[in-house]
Amino acid sequence: MAIFSFALNFIGFLLTRIYIPAGCTWVLSRYVIKAPPISFAAEVIASFFTAILFLPIIFSVSFINLSVRYVLSLYLKAKYHDKIWLMAGRDSFVSHDEYANSCNHYSLYVLKGKCDLRKIQNKFDSILQEKDGKGEVVYDRMKRRLVRKFGYYCWEHLGESFDITQHVKYLIGDENTVLTEDQVFDELKKMYDYPLEGDKPQWEILVIPKYVYKIHLRNSRLNNAIVEDCSIETDSLEPECNNNVTGSINGNSLQDSPNDAHYAFIVRMHHSIMDGISAGNALQHYMADKKMKLTVDPLSASHQLPLWKIFVAYAQVILCGPRAFFKTALLDETNCFHGPKLTGPKTLSWSRQVNVDALRRVKDATRTSVTAVLVSCLGGSVRNLAMKRGLPIPTRVHAFPTIGILPFPDIKPRNRFTMALLPLCIGLETGLERLKSAQRSLKDLLSSPDVLLNYHLMQVIGVLPVQIINFFIDLCHATLLLSNVPGPAERATLFGGDEVTDIGIWAPIQLGIGIGMSLFSYGGIVRATVVTDKVACPSSSDVPTIIEEFEKEIINLTKSAGVHESEVFVSD
Repeated sequence: MAIFSFALNFIGFLLTRIYIPAGCTWVLSRYVIKAPPISFAAEVIASFFTAILFLPIIFSVSFINLSVRYVLSLYLKAKYHDKIWLMAGRDSFVSHDEYANSCNHYSLYVLKGKCDLRKIQNKFDSILQEKDGKGEVVYDRMKRRLVRKFGYYCWEHLGESFDITQHVKYLIGDENTVLTEDQVFDELKKMYDYPLEGDKPQWEILVIPKYVYKIHLRNSRLNNAIVEDCSIETDSLEPECNNNVTGSINGNSLQDSPNDAHYAFIVRMHHSIMDGISAGNALQHYMADKKMKLTVDPLSASHQLPLWKIFVAYAQVILCGPRAFFKTALLDETNCFHGPKLTGPKTLSWSRQVNVDALRRVKDATRTSVTAVLVSCLGGSVRNLAMKRGLPIPTRVHAFPTIGILPFPDIKPRNRFTMALLPLCIGLETGLERLKSAQRSLKDLLSSPDVLLNYHLMQVIGVLPVQIINFFIDLCHATLLLSNVPGPAERATLFGGDEVTDIGIWAPIQLGIGIGMSLFSYGGIVRATVVTDKVACPSSSDVPTIIEEFEKEIINLTKSAGVHESEVFVSD
């Protein structure tokens, strides 16, 4: 009875001393006297005490859940003898997997050289045997599969039953199969919506033995046309017939010269196994023939914050974190590109190779950052797509950028990232205005409690049962998913000397986030990749339009910085 009376008194105190005064202050400062700092303070106070109100419930649920997990872990250990165990929270949080809402991320590596499937299989098989300084297998996760036990996500280790040939294999056909760039994207489209099979570890490396760039295909067709009509003349120049050039629309008889031969492979990876930075670590430390100079070293101790900054960051989370949580959970994202849950199919593509030096010159001229330049151009491309489709241009859309938490403790695969809402004011008229706005938004985000709060929330929520995890994931509303992974600053060679000429990454899009844009810098160039769902972009021309408008935005910004268009894109 005393507890009930105390609860009533506490609620009365919150209403009369906190909520009503804070609510009146918020309305006045937001709509009457226009004082954002005062309305912000009112939001912080109201959210903070609301969190206190829910603390007993939060602690009770957490205690019960952790107790259940402890008992379940003992049961799994007794029954399965360390073969099956509960998954960590941050891995569980990114394990939601269903048709059209798969959590697999994709990478496309294009290499110059001759494909040898057995050599590729042997390389990855040896990587999976590598051990760290403690004698632990570095990529042990890649021999586990995701399972559910009693409503929780778990790992199951396959042990000796693991077979590398079930994971590293041809995408389609055999060693003579040729796929063009567009055909590879068609194959990606076919698989993107589908979860990986659950009877083995959820990852694949799908090899394309002969890969043909668009530009090479166009050149080949031109050569074929010349071969078939030797009467073509330009002034006094008459081409000779070249009987070695062959080609076909389906590509199966298309041949590159030995010096131009390319092959490729697609990495299809369940997000619970590793994030994008972990995949970059694998390239740097195990896949490449030798280590390269990095754009950003995720293992460097220079990323470690001093203790006083860590203290300030956590104090900010305690004070302002509740406001950040409620603003994310209660966000009403309404625009022409955000709507119902994704249904598939997906459409994928990538931009031309952009010279990072040209972006740096824009950064220096505008006193912004390379990330802001790219993000503003991606936002501008969505704006221009709305204009071309005759849709109302959103004043502002929200994106979920992925943010790595550096430094990484080691090179083992893990999920050490988070996401936080980033507003993009795409309704602004000029590209320079949108760039300045994107820079302010990025700066505000990185100084807010959102990043650190969401990183820990992923762990806290991830240890809950699957259905509760899905409930919280459903609260995440945004229009765009943005992923920016810094890769090697130098070119890499794999499998004993085959040069990697291209790398593109595609992050998973889920729920109501129908447009995903990813950036991966490699060897001084960057590709912008796009994936969309039919719910957000129903026309087959939408993705090419986004790519085209992104490139136009880049050109306009670089032109204002005195950079010629020929310096922006890498020559094909």
